[in-house]
Formats: sequence, structure tokens, C-alpha cells
Amino acid sequence: MSPTVELSFLKDEEQYVVLDCIECNVATPSHAQAIRPKKMSQEGTLTTDEIEDILSEEKPNQISKMKFNADRIRNVLPKNIEEKKIETVILKNAYHILMEVLLISSLEKQKAHLHVKLQEVIVK
Repeated sequence: MSPTVELSFLKDEEQYVVLDCIECNVATPSHAQAIRPKKMSQEGTLTTDEIEDILSEEKPNQISKMKFNADRIRNVLPKNIEEKKIETVILKNAYHILMEVLLISSLEKQKAHLHVKLQEVIVK
């Protein structure tokens, strides 16, 4: 069955909540997302909050993914590194680079601040 068929089993007021959520999230429910409210409605446990929670979930096909050329990555990594450790190595290195950039940025700001203070002292 399609999501619309699954949702057709909801009570009218539940369907209106679903419609509001679809309009607010600018997204349509997946089949899996439509099955859960149907089941909860049949059990008498479906609430507006439940509908909102279910329909605001990020679907796997909506999660953005980054793609990299594996050969380029492997060329800069040790030859004997295990496949499962590659992501960890990349993330750790990215973290360290980010910390260096932030440190340099912070030092540049401090340097600029000291320069302004020095100019104030010289002008006096």
C-alpha cells in the first residue's frame, strides 16, 4: 500500500493534523512513516504530538551525504590503514585542522586588538 492509502485509515481530525504537518515540513511521509500513525490510531494512542514527531523525522533519503574520490583519499593515507579506520582518521585530522584555524583566528583577533590599543597609546 502507498502512504496515502495508509493515512486514509486515520480519523478525519488526525488526517487534518497530518496535512498541517506536511504543509509545515514541506515534506510528504514515507510509507514507513504512514504505517506508524495508522497503527497507533487503531490502538487509540495517536496524539497530535506523535503525528508531529513521526512526520518531522528525517528520512534516510533526505540525509545529505558527502562523496569523496576514494583513490585521492587513499593516496594521502598510510598504505596499511584498515578500511574501517579511514573515516576516523579523516575526522580526527579535520578536527585538528579546525582547532588550528580557530587558534590562528583567535590570535589574529588578539593581535588586531593589541594593535588598536597600541595605536591609542601612541596617539596620546
